[in-house]
Amino acid sequence: MHLHIGHHFFGAGNIGDDFMLAGFLASVGTAGRPLTVSCCTPFRIDTQARRFPRISWRPNRLADQIEAVRSCDVWLGLGDSPFQSDSGSWFLDHLVAQVDLCRTFCKPMAYLGVGVNNEDVLALPQSRKIVDQAEHIWTRDDLSAECLSTIARPGAIESGADLSHLFLSEATALAPPTEASLGLILNFERGARFKDIFWLVQEVRTLKGSEHHFFTRLPTAAAGRIKLCAPRYDAARTTDLLAAWPRTEYVASSRYHGLLAAAWRGAKLVAVARSTKIVGAARDLGLDTHGPMRRLAELLDRAAPVPRERLSDLRSRAAAMVEAFLGAIDGIARVGRPTTGRSGAMAAAAPSPRVAASAALADPAPRFPAKDIAVLRLDRLGDMVLSSGFFRELRGLYPAARITAFAHGTSASYLRTCPHVNHVVTMRESVVDVIRLGRRDEFADAFGKQFHGTFDLVVNPRHAWDNSGAALLAKWIDAPIRIAFADTYPDNLGELADCYTLLVEQSPLPRPHPELNVALLRALSDLDHDPGIESWPNSLFLAKWWRQLHGPAMAGSRYYLLGVGASHAGKSWPAPHFAAVASALHDRHGLVPILTGLARDKPCADEVVARLRGPFLDVVDKTSVRDLVAISHLCRLYVGNDSGTKHVAAAAKLPVVEIGWIPEGCPALQEHDPCYFRPYGVEYRVVRPRGNFDTERILSGDAIRAIEPAAIIAAADELLMEREPAVVARWPA
Repeated sequence: MHLHIGHHFFGAGNIGDDFMLAGFLASVGTAGRPLTVSCCTPFRIDTQARRFPRISWRPNRLADQIEAVRSCDVWLGLGDSPFQSDSGSWFLDHLVAQVDLCRTFCKPMAYLGVGVNNEDVLALPQSRKIVDQAEHIWTRDDLSAECLSTIARPGAIESGADLSHLFLSEATALAPPTEASLGLILNFERGARFKDIFWLVQEVRTLKGSEHHFFTRLPTAAAGRIKLCAPRYDAARTTDLLAAWPRTEYVASSRYHGLLAAAWRGAKLVAVARSTKIVGAARDLGLDTHGPMRRLAELLDRAAPVPRERLSDLRSRAAAMVEAFLGAIDGIARVGRPTTGRSGAMAAAAPSPRVAASAALADPAPRFPAKDIAVLRLDRLGDMVLSSGFFRELRGLYPAARITAFAHGTSASYLRTCPHVNHVVTMRESVVDVIRLGRRDEFADAFGKQFHGTFDLVVNPRHAWDNSGAALLAKWIDAPIRIAFADTYPDNLGELADCYTLLVEQSPLPRPHPELNVALLRALSDLDHDPGIESWPNSLFLAKWWRQLHGPAMAGSRYYLLGVGASHAGKSWPAPHFAAVASALHDRHGLVPILTGLARDKPCADEVVARLRGPFLDVVDKTSVRDLVAISHLCRLYVGNDSGTKHVAAAAKLPVVEIGWIPEGCPALQEHDPCYFRPYGVEYRVVRPRGNFDTERILSGDAIRAIEPAAIIAAADELLMEREPAVVARWPA
């Protein structure tokens, strides 16, 4: 379970945040949950990594935010008062942007131990958007729960206690304070009885209204009597931050965590109300709150410590709140949710579930040891995407091997971001002629390396007639072990029985290509393998397209891929039909189409655009493969022809409506049937032509043109209705 902390103030310099984070991590550690935790911050990553090494700290660049949200299972707003506007709208603006990211990647959002700083902020539209998107909100005090319940749906708000109680209860063993001493922790966003007076600094930065700010403005005589106590923010432990504050008999605080820390230390407290959140904290502690400081001496006369029993109750409430949250995300893991797939980094580190499960029953060691492996995949983009699981599972068998992939054009571009491949060789279309004529020097010069004789193992996962010359390349490489399916002999290239040293018979039953691809690995080991496909979006490309798709002109838009591209006339649906579907999906679901295709598809795209009634984005012949992969991870659906883009969308875990081109029961085109090339691993609908069409009419496009837009719209409606409730589903019971 990957938990991403979406609040971005950690490391800024407020040690109360550190108290709270330490309490949360301590509670999670006690619970023994196997959580991976990440957080993005624009502030000091070094101090946070030193004190909290369990968390994967990242910069707060948009690319890092996108990658963190895309790869997480749950987004968590942890601690502090996100509902605040006294110091500007920076926090609300950040959370609204996080809401948009989580909606795009279908990630559940929750808030734990949070509060309301000022009640008037709840009237702002940003606050309502944040609350509406949250699966559940656990507040850090009763007053915050009461306030948020006025704008939230029933049952979404639950009162807990501040997470710092979990840290402070362990870090503040009772000891006698210095008699007749006073600690002041005073911060305001809106600007001779004591032997010792300490000015306790919670916010180490010199912000306007902070402790440092006010201390520098004290009269000289007063400043001479007061001792400034500021923690070193680069301290290795959170307890070192707290130790910078001496124990005093009295504490007057306008800081939330300053109150809690002083309460656990047994000080006699005065709560100075600068905002709603201080009122909430004081109420939970059983304290009155006070405004003007002119009556401080009188207030200190009446000050008393918070009873230990009350603090213990707050600690129990905080622990129960964390346990409820962990139970909720356990439920998310059990029932599953729509996801966008694993990131490249996570996919590379995590073994296939099937491999892990079968390792106890079979010998995990491959039959053929190899340090240098060549994979021949001289096919189009769609075939390469369907082979992505093969590369992942091959890496699982050979974790230390150097894997080189030989591929053509766009397929090679797709593989260049694959974490399972060390090197990609982009092959020219003329490779067959070069090798057939024995011009090995020319081949070596073209690719900068003499590949002949340098590999231990060659694998060709193609399971149809070899029309790309992979068998010739396998023979030319001449590795000691060369493996392929028995039906991959080259077409019209003569007797080449010596191209491979081991031929694998495949099942006569029709199976999707990803399953056929990994079936070849049974020749290498007895393990079962996961055929699931995947893609590896580059975080910089994700950020680039996020900015374009969610800029001021298109803020809040939701997108889907409209695949007008087709490799031949038989697969090409008419432009007027595409326009009708696009207009309907915008009217019914508010979705904006992104038209995709190659240069040959430009006339069709231009006609679609001319007929559209709503907004659109046309990227036909304007994007690289990396662009296409990134865009697919920012969309909600694919609707279009049978193409490589369809498989790219499925690898991004988008539901797919495929406009099929082969009618049921067409033996002449059986090898192209959706039973082999359907969208894999996602919800999908393949709408196929009805009626009797001979092969010539199918290839000319008569069959696909018989599919009416209404059938595609109905299929899209079904998938969207299945997917959308899951996006806003609440925590499982």
